[in-house]
Amino acid sequence: MPKSPQISYRFHRSSELPLIASFLREHELPHEDVSSKIKFIAAYFKQEMIGCIGIEAYTDHGLLRSLAVKKDFQNQGIGGQLINYLIGYCHQTGIETLHLLTVSSSSYFQRMGFQPSTRDQAPKEIAQTEEFTTLCPASESNYMVKTNLSGTVRMLPKSLMHWNTDADTGSSYWEITGKKQSFTFFKVPSHRKFPKHQHESEQITHVLEGKLFFKIDKQVFTLGAGDSIVIPSNKQHSVWTEDQSAVAVDSWAPGRDLRS
Repeated sequence: MPKSPQISYRFHRSSELPLIASFLREHELPHEDVSSKIKFIAAYFKQEMIGCIGIEAYTDHGLLRSLAVKKDFQNQGIGGQLINYLIGYCHQTGIETLHLLTVSSSSYFQRMGFQPSTRDQAPKEIAQTEEFTTLCPASESNYMVKTNLSGTVRMLPKSLMHWNTDADTGSSYWEITGKKQSFTFFKVPSHRKFPKHQHESEQITHVLEGKLFFKIDKQVFTLGAGDSIVIPSNKQHSVWTEDQSAVAVDSWAPGRDLRS
């Protein structure tokens, strides 16, 4: 069997939903409601899908859907890797608690940090899902929960970064936020401006490509590739690009959530 470096992981494409539904059906898992409301991460060996895991997101709660690994690839850690990558995705999107229903894999999920619970403890948005109400009857499945996802180790591979768009500038970015710090990666188009602002977090910006301009206390700083700047806490500043776009990374302490 192939070793893990030969296995890749990525988000599903919309055209692959029928394939995922078929894969789940073959593994005798709920598949009737597979749709765009469920975000899937799939594992591939060469061009063949050999595993998948899904999630339905409800603000800070997520319903884990249908972890499956092809028989020939089981017992190689692929299922655990899919769970770890899903937790990384939850972290990026603000999900703090994972819920699941399982018929025969309770002991496996308990080893992965999920704890048994009772259905009457499920939050309303989870209890009203089709999986809870129809696909997995209480008489046939066990309910389990994994809490405090932000307090766990998260693995965030490049292929599974969750991209956001900044409303003011159209910049693309992803962010990773821990308990005490956060880290962002920005792609800023040319001729865009982040208006004057300030924040409690100390900010360190390092430019990877292009040029970024900062105005702080009436002084303009021009940063090219390889340059960095440190902006103290609560210091007003504006940032912009001119003829060149820019790619930059930022660290923030304490951490801040750019989505709020």
